Amino acid sequence: MKEKSSIRALALRYREETLVMIVLSALYGLLTLHIASTGMLTPHGGLIGAYLGYDNYYRFETAGGVFDVSHPFLNLFYALNRFGFVSLAGERSALAICLALMTLCTAGGITATYAYLRRLLRLSVSRSVLLTLLVGSSFTALTLPFTIESYPLSFFLLPLSIVVLSLNHKRHHSFGKKSIWFFSFLLGGITLTNVAKPALAFLLEKGSLGSRIKKGAALAAVFSLCVLLIGLLFTYRAAKQQQPENDPRTLAIRMFEFRQGGDEVIAEYFGHPLLISDLAPARRYEETTLRPTPYHGLWNYAVPLLFLATVIAAPLLNRREKLVWLLLLYLSVDIAVNVIGGYGMNEAIIFGGHWVFLWPMLLGWIYHAMQGRKMHMADAVVLILVLVQVVHNLSVILERLHL
Repeated sequence: MKEKSSIRALALRYREETLVMIVLSALYGLLTLHIASTGMLTPHGGLIGAYLGYDNYYRFETAGGVFDVSHPFLNLFYALNRFGFVSLAGERSALAICLALMTLCTAGGITATYAYLRRLLRLSVSRSVLLTLLVGSSFTALTLPFTIESYPLSFFLLPLSIVVLSLNHKRHHSFGKKSIWFFSFLLGGITLTNVAKPALAFLLEKGSLGSRIKKGAALAAVFSLCVLLIGLLFTYRAAKQQQPENDPRTLAIRMFEFRQGGDEVIAEYFGHPLLISDLAPARRYEETTLRPTPYHGLWNYAVPLLFLATVIAAPLLNRREKLVWLLLLYLSVDIAVNVIGGYGMNEAIIFGGHWVFLWPMLLGWIYHAMQGRKMHMADAVVLILVLVQVVHNLSVILERLHL
């Protein structure tokens, strides 16, 4: 009885978030069911395919997880799926369970974005919903529910970490050492480079620059040791199973194959995850996969350019607000790894799950600095963007996601 009353009390306390979560889960669930009904989430002709660059079915069917140091803790999920869901319920039911989890993670990430706007910035319900729809209608958010990969998990945990760290700072004027360590390990365990995002919060804490750098360095050292131990374990497994192609050293070398500069960074990295151009079949790494086509009209660039304008305007209007700089530090990791480092730019569309939720959060801070009539004008612009993204992105998904 106590447990039921606790859950009920929690739901009442966060009733807005609960309602948002339920509605989003239902809507994304319907979309996932439709995509699953087309059969494209299962192998074709005995081949394990990929779409949009996601190794979707490969991730699902890999027995016992993968030897993947770039996602060190995610192997626990693969093992749970293979030896838990598949063994107990069969492969068809296990696929349904995994898709349900991915759908919930996607809905959870958007709900966390709504919570940020309501609980931290104190925006109205209608305005918070409007800004939340900006990320909910993005191409990335619409495709993650039927993507069995690391990105839906990151899409949920990244905005959640921002909410928790920001609430800590608002209440205690500190992001919280325990929270930073917890989310750094959790996020870094799912995608290695994401360990830096919560860890960079140390730079915004009080104290000398040297002490703040030492705190971040200590976290990085402990995390690196954990990853090294996991890598040694994978090396042992690969040698024991006589699978040299799964040796972490071999995989680490292969990872650099993904280093490739984009032809149009604005369109490929900042554009397609928000507003897709169109999709067409293409051969990549001996697979046929759907890839975005180039932008053809200048109007396509309006969305990514407005995002970049938001990134510039938010700190200019809130120069002394550390919570704004935290958002920019999160984005800086993605820019450093993907745009500057070139890692994954040939499949940049799949990295949208690491940053698209930052747009409504940064816009929320712009609203925070606005007054009166300007806010209503901004509402009109955001509403138009939402409608364009919903209509265009959904039409492309429903028409093109059929290999």
